[in-house]
Amino acid sequence: MTDRAAGEPLMPVLRREILALLRHCTADGADPIWRMIDDSPALRQYEESMRLRHAESLATAIAANPGLSPTPTACRTIARFVIDAYALARESADPDAAVDEIFAMIEAAWAVAPGTEPAAG
Repeated sequence: MTDRAAGEPLMPVLRREILALLRHCTADGADPIWRMIDDSPALRQYEESMRLRHAESLATAIAANPGLSPTPTACRTIARFVIDAYALARESADPDAAVDEIFAMIEAAWAVAPGTEPAAG
């Protein structure tokens, strides 16, 4: 998000970042790590708590964007949707298609949130 060009819509940037994270975390060699996390209730709980922390950080970053004035609730909601998009796509048989489907919904939600920019497709 910090490399977003002036005037560049927010949603395509977030989508691009989620795709990059997804590709990194599903690269060859990542399966044993995810199996270990998925097989351990403690690690699954820790991974979920980390997603919530990342979502809060993302919400703060969204709120700090110049030219935007979404409500705190809109920032937190969209941030959680974006962070959860990664988790849902990682578990999908077709992660790229999952990101496309999820971000269509995220962009629709963002478009109706007060103080936000129109989503770019």
